[in-house]
Amino acid sequence: NPSHKMQRTYIQNKEGEPLMPTERCGAVRRWLRDKKAVVVKLCPFTIRLNWDCENNKQEVIVGLDTGAVNVGCSAVSGSRVLYASETELRTDITKKMQRRLVYRRNRRSKLRYRDARFDNRIRPEGWLPPSLQSKADSTIKIVKQLSKILPIDKVVVEIAKFDIQKLQN
Repeated sequence: NPSHKMQRTYIQNKEGEPLMPTERCGAVRRWLRDKKAVVVKLCPFTIRLNWDCENNKQEVIVGLDTGAVNVGCSAVSGSRVLYASETELRTDITKKMQRRLVYRRNRRSKLRYRDARFDNRIRPEGWLPPSLQSKADSTIKIVKQLSKILPIDKVVVEIAKFDIQKLQN
């Protein structure tokens, strides 16, 4: 059946460091049956080997395509795709911040004799708006989770800015 997807098992060595994944389900089944490996995680299916093995690794490149709503992620080794996913980002951060602002203003309006404060408006170095900070944190979290199951050598991030008005005209 051409639409059948190959089942991939991610492997960790005895110390928990990621090795190259395998598609040999029979070997994985025998390792688990003979107690030579234990299941670490079910999704994605990851096992940890119980014996010292050689750490043969190929170069793994992770590609990230960040968008306004989704982050596309894929990991390749040579011409083999080892991992592919699409993560939906939060889009409600701005609304939540607006709601917090309303609550804060309501609280402050009840304080009658407080002087106006203008000295606490300096932003720290490297500050990002909360909506962008959330997107950056989510992208970093994706790479950290992927580094637990694959031996990543290089991360390539595509950041494309384009004018939607020019696309329509």
